[in-house]
Amino acid sequence: MRIIKSFFILLIIIFFTGCGFHLRGAYQLPLQLHVMYLQSTTPYSDFTKQLKTTLAFSKVRLVNNPQQASIILSILQENFSTFQTTVGDSTQTRSYNAVYTITYNLQNKYGRVIIGPKTVSDSSIIIVNQNEILENSNKLNITKQTLMRNLIMKLMFQLSSNNTVTAVKKHGKKHENHR
Repeated sequence: MRIIKSFFILLIIIFFTGCGFHLRGAYQLPLQLHVMYLQSTTPYSDFTKQLKTTLAFSKVRLVNNPQQASIILSILQENFSTFQTTVGDSTQTRSYNAVYTITYNLQNKYGRVIIGPKTVSDSSIIIVNQNEILENSNKLNITKQTLMRNLIMKLMFQLSSNNTVTAVKKHGKKHENHR
């Protein structure tokens, strides 16, 4: 019986590693993205700070000079907005749609665009009571943080996709042929 349990556990471990399972927060990015310069229109935003942390967990070395990087990840636009979706005279609750969007591209160290611009967004509904003010509600901050994490996850998924690997390799070969 013990051998069967051990075999079953080993089988589960092999399955999870074979299907690409990784701990949350760490992503398998292509080697070409392991030395990166991060450029952002909002360099001190919470999104940019969390993105830097996620890239570091994914073994990406962020450099201070774009000439030292093989790839430049440019966050071209970052936007968080809310708008009321409740129509009519609701006496108990109001609902809002919160939307967080970023636009990015990948460039080589000379500024030539390899991928993008691409837009990634996520949204959520916030319901507040009649006597709550959305801007003063903790629900807004929690929703924003959740959407930010979801966006980073989506961005990292796109950066680790086969399309990104192919585009970066193709661009690298093209660049080598022009030397």
